[in-house]
This record gives sequence, structure tokens and C-alpha cells, in this order.
Amino acid sequence: MLLEKGWAKLHGSYARIEHGWSTHVSTHLTGLPSQPIDNREENAEMIWKRLRDPDSCDFAIQASVLNEEDMEEEEEEDTE
Repeated sequence: MLLEKGWAKLHGSYARIEHGWSTHVSTHLTGLPSQPIDNREENAEMIWKRLRDPDSCDFAIQASVLNEEDMEEEEEEDTE
């Protein structure tokens, strides 16, 4: 929540940050690397492995959810 508030302040309003990935935000606000995991493209076992590795190093783990509109826009971009 605090990162979201900082990101909104940086961009002028919450309305201007309506879409996007949390990994993009955290990289820009903290300067630390981040890596998205698309659960539509990986099986559950691989997702848990990719989550356990950073957790064992005490790295921050975050999640974001795409709504249907975002998913449709992303699919359109992939086909272009």
C-alpha cells in the first residue's frame, strides 16, 4: 500500500497508475531487480519453486492481479 501511494504521488494521481505490474513499480521505487511470474504460462510446481528461492534469501515477494480488461489488452499487444 505504501509503494502504491508513492507511485501515485510520482505520477500525479491514482487514476494515472490504474494499470501495470507491481514488479515495474518496485524496481523503479527501490532500484532493486524484480521478476514477474505469469501463472498462466507455468505449472504450480514451477511457480512454487520460483517463489521459494527468493524467499529463502529473505527477498521481498509481491503479487498483482490483472483484471479482464488488462488481460485483453495484453493479448492484443502480443498479437501485434
